[in-house]
Amino acid sequence: MQWSVEHLSWLPRAPGDFRARCKALTQAGASWGRDVRFLASHGLGSAQLVQLASAIEGSAPEPSGLTPFKLAFLSNGATNFISPCLVASAARHGILLERIDTPFDQVVQETMDPESRLHRSAPNGIVLALDSRALPLDVSVGTGQSWHDAAH
Repeated sequence: MQWSVEHLSWLPRAPGDFRARCKALTQAGASWGRDVRFLASHGLGSAQLVQLASAIEGSAPEPSGLTPFKLAFLSNGATNFISPCLVASAARHGILLERIDTPFDQVVQETMDPESRLHRSAPNGIVLALDSRALPLDVSVGTGQSWHDAAH
């Protein structure tokens, strides 16, 4: 059996009317935060996590029992596939996560420009996700040269 997020055995299965409950979140009411946490407390697949994140972000109510947190994503790769999943997963832990997705492969530009989306949004935290292409190393695989040797 291949592992997937739906196989978190300690979480109950999503309710059969999950989609309808997500749609109902757009009509924010006094129980909005409780309803979000209830839906997020289930073992949700990737599509359900994205659906819940979309409902959370589309309703924009007062936090109502959830702690607001702004999280910016800086990367030289694509992060737009994971950040919605984090929004929905954060709700399970009582956090209303506002994601700030910065432009693809614009790490230096976003950090250096005081007028960038990163700076204007004033995030509480930043996810910096860089792969080897972002590092100024000139090392070829199989040459016996380590990254440490190349850096010095």
